[in-house]
Amino acid sequence: MKTNYSWVGNVARRVLGVGALGCAVLAVPLVAFGASDYPNRPITLIVPFPAGGGGDITFRLIGERLRARLNQTVIIENRAGASGNIGFAAGVRAAPDGYTLTGLAAPVVINPVTMKGPVVDPTRDLVAIGGVSTYYLAIVVAANSPLKSVADLVAAARARPDEITYASLGGSVELSKLMFETAGNFRFNTIRYKGTSEQMRALLGGEVMATGVPLRLAMPFVKEGRIRVIGHYGPTRNAVLPDVQPIAEVLPGVSIGSWLGLAAPLNTPREIVQILNAALNAILKEPAVHEKLVDSGDELMAGSPEDFAERMRKDLRSYRELAQKAKIVAE
Repeated sequence: MKTNYSWVGNVARRVLGVGALGCAVLAVPLVAFGASDYPNRPITLIVPFPAGGGGDITFRLIGERLRARLNQTVIIENRAGASGNIGFAAGVRAAPDGYTLTGLAAPVVINPVTMKGPVVDPTRDLVAIGGVSTYYLAIVVAANSPLKSVADLVAAARARPDEITYASLGGSVELSKLMFETAGNFRFNTIRYKGTSEQMRALLGGEVMATGVPLRLAMPFVKEGRIRVIGHYGPTRNAVLPDVQPIAEVLPGVSIGSWLGLAAPLNTPREIVQILNAALNAILKEPAVHEKLVDSGDELMAGSPEDFAERMRKDLRSYRELAQKAKIVAE
């Protein structure tokens, strides 16, 4: 699915936008970078999710703001499937000229651990541009559930082995659940679903008792009074739901975050990566963008390409260690 964000307005090209970071980079002539006319044609942003999901919505927001910052059309191209690997692989194959970017999410560092066959390893196959935001899965139950807290869920799972049903999608939902189970010394009765919509229908329909979903996706259901958040995988309490207990308060060390970010094909000129990183950091400082993401419970990840690359390397190591501890076999 493609969405064309065309932009017409300012005559002057705004390559990097405003702010201290943008000004610092603009102080260096782009001719010195060998990228004085970048971008001079439309940019494609590959989104490895179906249209309409939480990650897709965030990347569309970033694409729209890139369009304004770079004064160039940004085309959103959804390439969903195989836990994001179809989209990630399309990004790897693209020409390294800065005109095809790839939206990355945590599955890109989970797939090398859980999937057999050729999968994209972002620490080897792509060039980091920058992180967008970190988000944490919330533990949710139906509004009428007798489970009121993480402590209640842990106690029930220990008292009734394999009876507490939990919806999983694989990927970060499955790995976070395995971390929770391993630390708590219990096992849920795990039921696998193909997508978030099925997962939520199962919870609302009473097929499962609990599941983990990004907080931003849970909030609309919470506001409608249909579900209740009883915990989350963040390290500390979240400003959006300050009264909700993180799992780490019951089981110390159980914290695992997912994230979104941007990457480019290998051998993309460093100068272009710097332009895109500066534009992304400026976007994350825009009040409207900041409010939209932070009000949904996300934490912004503004930083350098090296910061984002190191985050991916660190998470890949952590997931491999978790897989070994939980005896996960790649499928």
